[in-house]
Amino acid sequence: AEAKAKAEADAKAAAELAKKKAIFDKNIKTGDEKLALNKFDDALSSYNSALETEVDNVLANAKINAARKAKVDEEERIKSEIEAKARLEALKKAKEEANAKAKLEAEQNAIEEAEARAEREAREKILAEVEAAKKNREDAIKKAAEEAKLKAETEARKKAEAEAAKKAKDEQTAKLLAEAEAAKAAKAKKIAENEPKKKTETANQAAKSDPVKGMTDAEKAQKEAQEAEAKAKAELARKMTEAEREEFLSDLAKKYPEGVTTEEQNFAKMKITRIIVVKNKKAHEYKMIVFPYGTYYKKDGSDISKSIFDAETKNK
Repeated sequence: AEAKAKAEADAKAAAELAKKKAIFDKNIKTGDEKLALNKFDDALSSYNSALETEVDNVLANAKINAARKAKVDEEERIKSEIEAKARLEALKKAKEEANAKAKLEAEQNAIEEAEARAEREAREKILAEVEAAKKNREDAIKKAAEEAKLKAETEARKKAEAEAAKKAKDEQTAKLLAEAEAAKAAKAKKIAENEPKKKTETANQAAKSDPVKGMTDAEKAQKEAQEAEAKAKAELARKMTEAEREEFLSDLAKKYPEGVTTEEQNFAKMKITRIIVVKNKKAHEYKMIVFPYGTYYKKDGSDISKSIFDAETKNK
């Protein structure tokens, strides 16, 4: 009976051990599976359950230590990976920030350069406009001064020419009157001195009936010259009306060719140079009258100065 009880006790102990062994192996296997999946806490829980069976404490503790170490290693790996990722993200962010900053600075520099260029161009434009306005003002002042000077010179010249023409006209009139009186007196004296004391009745009768017939050729020529000179003087002294002047100049334009035509008349006591200027079918008559005591100038019957005569009769 004792042996049987012992046998039963041994069988029971063997069954308990087998049961524990099965639980141990199961927990060890479960722990290995969990460890393979990096489920470290689940693996440690299974290994601790296996350790509680006390079937193989050495193996269970080895498994626990390995799991703990794997957990620490994985945590370190994850930590390192996170830190590396964080560093990479930080580098990426820093690079993006640097690029963004560089881009912003480039854009800002471009804006500043554009603004500076626009400001410079605006300033240069304003300076150019100021200079142009200054130059225009100076040119206007200069032009006004030149025009005023030219106007003053023109008025002074016209005044001087009018005074000279008036003086020439007065002198010419006085000289012509004096010359006419002198010629008249000389002629009367000459007739008185040369009249023959004795004339035949035939000569006297011939002279009375035809004065020219009784003259010699020289006397006739002298008389004709005197008449021509008197006619020329009368023509010089004659004043045409505006209508007569227009008709006279119109006839000249038809009679004379375009350009300058010069004619001369020589008398005993004067010389007349007549110049006809026709331009664009419009004529003007100029005269230079030379006396022993002076020279006078006319344009279309009116007195003018020598400068006007020279300028307008120049053959261009």
